[in-house]
Amino acid sequence: MYFCLMSKITIALSEHPGYNSYWDFISPFLKDFSFEKKHFSVSPNFQGLSQLLIKNEADAFLFPLEMIPIQKQENLVVTALLKRFQPGWTLLVHQDFHDAGKILQVPAGGTIMCTSPIISEWLMSIRSDITYKVVPDPIFFFTGAMLDKSKAWVLPSHLVEANQEDLKYWLQREILPDELPGFPGQGALAVVCRKEDIFIRRKFNSLHDRSLVPVCNVERSILKDIALPEKKALLAYCKHEEAKPFELFLKIKSEGMGVETKHISSATHLNLVKEAGRDA
Repeated sequence: MYFCLMSKITIALSEHPGYNSYWDFISPFLKDFSFEKKHFSVSPNFQGLSQLLIKNEADAFLFPLEMIPIQKQENLVVTALLKRFQPGWTLLVHQDFHDAGKILQVPAGGTIMCTSPIISEWLMSIRSDITYKVVPDPIFFFTGAMLDKSKAWVLPSHLVEANQEDLKYWLQREILPDELPGFPGQGALAVVCRKEDIFIRRKFNSLHDRSLVPVCNVERSILKDIALPEKKALLAYCKHEEAKPFELFLKIKSEGMGVETKHISSATHLNLVKEAGRDA
């Protein structure tokens, strides 16, 4: 374990090109923070980066909150939320395969790759002449070169934003989370470190955006308490604007059933999970 008198915190990065694009996108938010980065040949997933902390090869890593498992991880904690980027979705259609005369600009008989069965069902209600496929890995880092340009893609907006340089030939349509919610916590930038490293946790505490805690907790609590126990697919978005009530937008799908849509508002965030569980 590193001593608390260390001069700099070591932040782990995956060498995966998709994660590198993400790091270039998020690193400006650490410009006033003293750290050193270290690249590792690990998969750009939570498990791969977590092992580096468990083995004391690094002190922390930055990761999208929606990609962090809801179950508690042994000796690891999300110690700070730095920012929340756009929590919605972006539809990508390559310019060589688009049809400007069609809704969504996807040609008849085309294919849209989705990250949730809820998204495919929502899109089916708009265009029934398109094939929809749910990708095996629901959320992943990517670059433009990794995407099959003969297909359209619906991907988290913040990951699309991180790859703008690589997506110059893709037409983009933003889908707001009020219309189609994201995965719980989508767009929030989390810092993960070891639970016992109190000094490091306090250092990141100076960057922590406490306003994100109630809305992200609501979304992930619904995933933990309602969706996972009942094996339901879930998209959730909670928002709160000053002097306005908390609002929760939900889309829930049980296997073999249609999508249930809910819009709940409350003066406090404390009642939202309970309300979401009624008749879920």
